[in-house]
Parts: sequence; structure tokens; C-alpha cells
Amino acid sequence: MDFLQIIRDDRGEFASKFLSRTSYKLRLVSVEIRRGNHLLQVCKRYFQNIIRFANSGKQRRGYLIDLLIRRLSGENHRNQELKRRLVMKLRPDIRVHSGDFREDVRDLGFGFHISWKINILFQYIKNIKNTISILQILSMLFDTHTHTYFPEFALRQDEIVASMQESSIRYATQIGCDIETSRQAIELAKRYESYYATVGYHPTEGQTLSREEIPEMVRELEGLLQENREYIVAVGEIGFDYYHLEEGNEGEQKETQRILFFEMTELALKYNLPVIIHTRDAHEDTLRYIKESGVKKAIVHCFSEDYAFAQELMEYSDEIFFSFSGIVTYPKAVKIRETAKLLPLSKILIETDAPFLSPQAVRGTINEPANVRYTLEAIKNLRSESGSEIERVIYENSLRVYGREILSQSGNI
Repeated sequence: MDFLQIIRDDRGEFASKFLSRTSYKLRLVSVEIRRGNHLLQVCKRYFQNIIRFANSGKQRRGYLIDLLIRRLSGENHRNQELKRRLVMKLRPDIRVHSGDFREDVRDLGFGFHISWKINILFQYIKNIKNTISILQILSMLFDTHTHTYFPEFALRQDEIVASMQESSIRYATQIGCDIETSRQAIELAKRYESYYATVGYHPTEGQTLSREEIPEMVRELEGLLQENREYIVAVGEIGFDYYHLEEGNEGEQKETQRILFFEMTELALKYNLPVIIHTRDAHEDTLRYIKESGVKKAIVHCFSEDYAFAQELMEYSDEIFFSFSGIVTYPKAVKIRETAKLLPLSKILIETDAPFLSPQAVRGTINEPANVRYTLEAIKNLRSESGSEIERVIYENSLRVYGREILSQSGNI
């Protein structure tokens, strides 16, 4: 159906159906605005459909409707003149101005009928645009832990960032696991304003280092940090992973992980940066060494411990956060969901740990930052706060732990 037929139909049949459908969608948007990105996409699709609808006619009609859509800045003289011109184009024999009171009343009524339809369409499109703007402001997420520098992403970086934007993922932090990946994380942060970087050394990577190599490695990471301070928001990931210890060499490798951890936490304290903690099968040592290190600001990434573990760390410092990954969506992750439900909302972050740990809905695929929304939805379903509050607080937590002043200096917020 041609867009102008809706306006020209003096019986109002088509207009009534069209406005009924769009009005219903608009009410949904108004009532469910807190649901964020899902409705944002719905609004975008409807607005895009209107534009496509408007441009489907002849060139001169497409031009007029294009003017109609572009000039939505209120009931000013330009809008009134645009409506008059549009009606004149539709029915050149009808005059829509004060002189019409001396003309045929029937024609005048038809002119006002068309003008009324145009007014409705004006208001509808303006409301959709306003709603989209509000949702874009309110719906912002932060993937606090990702690794999209891995080879499987090499040819898809632009696509990944575009997908983040479509899903309202405002920022993601590229996490370094050794010297080379820390460099790669920094390069991505330089290339895309949506990315930040960290420098770190994963405990499994570090457990094979010699005692002499550790200080040299830390100096090299410090050099990267000094040269790229504006892009780096944390030290990590670092920590303890006893799952991958080599059989027969467990004691030596645990000690190497401990030495590496303290060297890296000293670096974080020196530059007043938070640390990103990796812990696996190392519950007691992680708690002990965090306290001994003196670090107060930290993220326990891919949190998979119980609430007692989190509670002990919260008693130690009020600047420790707990980041939940796609694991929280797995059917067997009962303990993790219980912790996500009990923790103060002000302590919760979300992450993907891409390309690993794809959420249940997309399990079996390569994970990426846009999938952090599945983790957010899982947390929303667990908690009593409104969806919009959960989304806002988690986003603000992410900014706070990574240093709001650092993000501001980078010109991104």
C-alpha cells in the first residue's frame, strides 16, 4: 500500500488500521521502556519502516514525505507550511488556509480531515524518535572482561563493534593475559573508542616462568602501562588457577603463581589501578593472598564461588566487585545464581570472557561482547529490583571500578 493512500483515504479505513497498530506499539514502548534494548530495536524497526514507507512513492511524493519526517521540531510556521503544501499536492483543487471559508465546505472538511491525519503521523513519528533517544541514553551496558584479540576474531573486529552498538554495549574491556596479548588489547583500545585495555599475566601462563623471568616480565608490562596509560584501566588478569597445575610439580607452580601475583599487585598499587582476579580451585589461597597483598580495589572475574567467599571479601574491602559471566545462565549453576541473587546490586558486574563461556541461549558458538545481554537478563530474572535499575546500577558499577575519571579523560563519556 502506498503511504500517500493512507493520507488520501477520506473514509479513514486504512489510516485507522495503521494508526491502531502503531498506537498499540507506542503504548507497549511507553509501558515497557525499562526493558531497554529489546524495545529499542522494536522502535527502530518501526521508525525505519515508516521511512521506507514514505520513500516508496514517486520521487516528488517521497521528497514531500521526507520533509515531513525531517521537520519534526514542533508546531512552528515551517511545519504548518509543510502540511499545507502536502495537502495541496494531494488535492490541488483544495485550499487549506483561511480563504477556504469562502469556498466549498465539503472540500474544506476534506482538507481538515487530511490535515488531522498528517498531525497524527507527525506526533507518532516524533514520539518514536523521542522514545528511541531516551532508550539509547538509559540502555547502556559494559562488558567488563573480554578477549576479542584472539585469532578467531581477526577479520571480524568491525563487525563485533557494530554488534555491540546495536545491542547497546557501550564499552568492553580487553583483558591482557601475557605480554603479547596485553599489547594486542592496547592496540584494540587505540583503534576503537568502545574498548579499554588491561595489562596482566594469567596464572596458568605464568606458572612456567622462572623466578628470574618474573621481574623482567613485570618491568615490560610496566613499560606498556606507562606508554599507554590513557587506554589502560586495570592490572589483570592475575590470580590463582590450581586446576591446570602440572602433575608432580604442583607445589613449585603454586609458589610461582604466588610470587607473580604479588609482583603484579605491587604494580597495580603503584599506579592506583584495580586488579582483575582469576581464581579456580584456589578458594583459600585467593582470599588469603588478596588480603596480604594490600589491594582494596578488585574485580573477581567470572565469579563462580559461593556467597560466603564474596562476603569475606566484602568485609575486607568495600571496593571489591564480582563479575558474572555466561555461566550464570547454565542450568547447573545453582550456587552462582544464588550468589547473584544475594549480593548487593552495587557489587555486581557482567562480562562475557569471550570467546569462552557462551551463554546458554547461544552455547556452542564463539562468544562475543554483544552476548553480555544474556547474562544481564539472567540476573534481572533473579533479583527483585526493576530491570532498568539493575541495568543502570551495573553500568555505573563498571564505570566506578575502572575509574570514572580515567574514562572521562579518554573523551568517551
